Amino acid sequence: MSSDGPEAADKKLVGPRLYRLLLPAHVLTCEVKLDLILGDTDPALAAFWENRCCKRADWNITCTTRIVVMQLDDNGPSPGPFTADGISPANRTLQGLVDLIASHGGPNYTWTTIDPIYATTGGQPGGNIRNAILYDPEFVHLLPATQGPGNATDSVEPTLDDGGHMILSHNPGLIDPTSYLWLESRRPLVAHFQHCGTGRTFVVVVCHLRAKFEGQLYGIRQPPFNGGLRDGPVSRDNLTMAGGRTEQGIRIRSWVDSVSAVDNAAEIIVAGDMNEFQSVGPLDDDVEGSLTNGPEGLVDLITTLPAEDRFSYTFQGNSEVLDHVLVRQRSANQTSYEEIHINAFMPHAQQASDHDPPIAKIDLSSSSLHVPGACSNL
Repeated sequence: MSSDGPEAADKKLVGPRLYRLLLPAHVLTCEVKLDLILGDTDPALAAFWENRCCKRADWNITCTTRIVVMQLDDNGPSPGPFTADGISPANRTLQGLVDLIASHGGPNYTWTTIDPIYATTGGQPGGNIRNAILYDPEFVHLLPATQGPGNATDSVEPTLDDGGHMILSHNPGLIDPTSYLWLESRRPLVAHFQHCGTGRTFVVVVCHLRAKFEGQLYGIRQPPFNGGLRDGPVSRDNLTMAGGRTEQGIRIRSWVDSVSAVDNAAEIIVAGDMNEFQSVGPLDDDVEGSLTNGPEGLVDLITTLPAEDRFSYTFQGNSEVLDHVLVRQRSANQTSYEEIHINAFMPHAQQASDHDPPIAKIDLSSSSLHVPGACSNL
């Protein structure tokens, strides 16, 4: 991701993509650019990003956000540090973001993530991008897991606890993290939450699928090349087979189905940067096993909008959608959704991000009910 404004050749900047889930009601996707290490780097540079993003009138940071889902880089600066066992942490980045939000009147978030093995997730070289979640412990909390939090190689699986409730093996956890599917790509992050006031539970799957490697819209190759859609080599220089977005989506869908097999009432929200258009590849309901395929397929909420409003990003003048929020069909019937076009059409110097934020309102009243857990406001 690039920066403008102050010279920052030796600074690593990150644009975490924030999918705010205002539970039990709203889901808001927002993107923010800010300096990775905040107080640990040039104060003028940090102030530049803070003024551009956190003080924008169209980003209402004081709203009652319950969960924030995002993708962000490591602690930096590039190349980012890593531990003796090769893990690339992002604790300072996350805590800096939490502190910044709180300083602007936002919630006092807690964060959760699973740090990746260094140089395995693609994206900006040295950035070690990964999925993460901020959540407000006054309203939601992470449920226990049979084996506690997962690590970079643990695969999360659903099962039943002694009381007959669905429980994950790891919370948070990753879906099949050692598979070829995620080579040079971000592993899907899974978290199992409970809403404190109602006891309703839900699973959030955070996705950032393989990069698009999109060809020129008006180039010599027509139709334009949609790179990374199917399994193929990592790059021209690295012929190792990596998962395409279609196959990645199929694997995520099979995991979602495994949760439904254990608890058919489980509410599952899949959100993130799919790097793909609606009705293509992982979101094509004609592709067997895709996220939206079949009677149990998830509903891509962008498809509920009028055709002229189905965009959140502009590439070479083409309005398109890369970021998606998907819910179970029973929830879609009681969900409202809209795109807030505050970035895609703006001049670059005025953008907080190159993506627009969608907003959704999701009803969790039919999701699984547990005995309320240890939330501070119970």
